[in-house]
Amino acid sequence: YEIYQCDWSSDVCSSDLLSKGVTRVSVATGYIKKGKLSEANLLVPGNTKIFTRWRLSDLATGASDLKAYEEVRDAGGRFFINHRLHAKIFLLDNTVVIGSANATFSGLITKPGAGNLEAAVLLDADEEITEFFRDLESFSVELDDKLYEEICNEIAAFEAPSAALPGGNRMPG
Repeated sequence: YEIYQCDWSSDVCSSDLLSKGVTRVSVATGYIKKGKLSEANLLVPGNTKIFTRWRLSDLATGASDLKAYEEVRDAGGRFFINHRLHAKIFLLDNTVVIGSANATFSGLITKPGAGNLEAAVLLDADEEITEFFRDLESFSVELDDKLYEEICNEIAAFEAPSAALPGGNRMPG
């Protein structure tokens, strides 16, 4: 294997893999931003699975986007939540990219010289990777519109100013 300094704009991490006509994508990422998957050509209509941690704090602080679910759902993909997830694994058919990048604008760079300096290894997918995603799916909660609405309401309540505190601040000073 080789270790690559990896921005998603390079032909190592994007063009070479995705120009082959990827038919199946599974992504495990701690954080996810709306628009990043489509910008990086990682949404395969009807055959994309996204796994992310989506903690309330991640959503409230903007580390992850609520609207990422809608993007995946609208492309016919499936979206899973696992609050313990910290992996960064991108399975593109039979190629796996394992690295440090989240599915964010700082992680999956599509413009050279922007964002974080990430690293990744590209490997042929094997049964262990397939089993990892199978296990991850069984230990995760699949998001649907009803649960999504509940989470949106939780975030709205979390972000709403508290009437009990002067100035509407939840925390002092």
